[in-house]
Amino acid sequence: MLYAPIVITGIHTMFNAVMIKNTAQIGGSFIFPILCMSNIAQGSATLMFTINNRKDPKIKEVGISATTSAWLGVTEPAMYGINLRFFYPFLGSIIGSASGALLLMVAGVTSNGIGNGAWLGVLSIQPFSQVNGVKTFILTGFTWFIIGGLLTMSVSMTLNWFLEKVPRFAKLRNELLSIKGKSLLNWSYKLFWGLKLIS
Repeated sequence: MLYAPIVITGIHTMFNAVMIKNTAQIGGSFIFPILCMSNIAQGSATLMFTINNRKDPKIKEVGISATTSAWLGVTEPAMYGINLRFFYPFLGSIIGSASGALLLMVAGVTSNGIGNGAWLGVLSIQPFSQVNGVKTFILTGFTWFIIGGLLTMSVSMTLNWFLEKVPRFAKLRNELLSIKGKSLLNWSYKLFWGLKLIS
């Protein structure tokens, strides 16, 4: 749930050293599978938002490329292009990410260090966890990774579909879609500080 907010700060790259060290010292990494779920969730949230707003040509253009990018491991276009801009896709994505990550933790899924941080992350998953005291539950790590990814995708997309119906979020979406250029930046800036004051 916290990985995507950490990406906003830019300090998520420090996890690379931790994942490599974990693999060398304890035989595997728990962080990389979680990272993959977060990226899958960001892409899924963007995809659902794009489907729901496909009549807007700009959203369609940005959404398709951002979803593809996120599912290949680079989430910034999805996060900054759509999810953070409209807020509720980001909210749905971090909840979806948490659900998939929880399943992977329970199933004992670990990775051999780092790799492509999304669907192709399955190539870095250990068939059976090499971490001492951790056993991969029933099936292989590959299978649980795919199941976790599908769960993450389903929860993220379903939540975004429901959140789109919430009047407050619908109003926010309509207002953001109706403004352009500098006025959008000013509006987003005010929204950010407004949310910060509320929290």
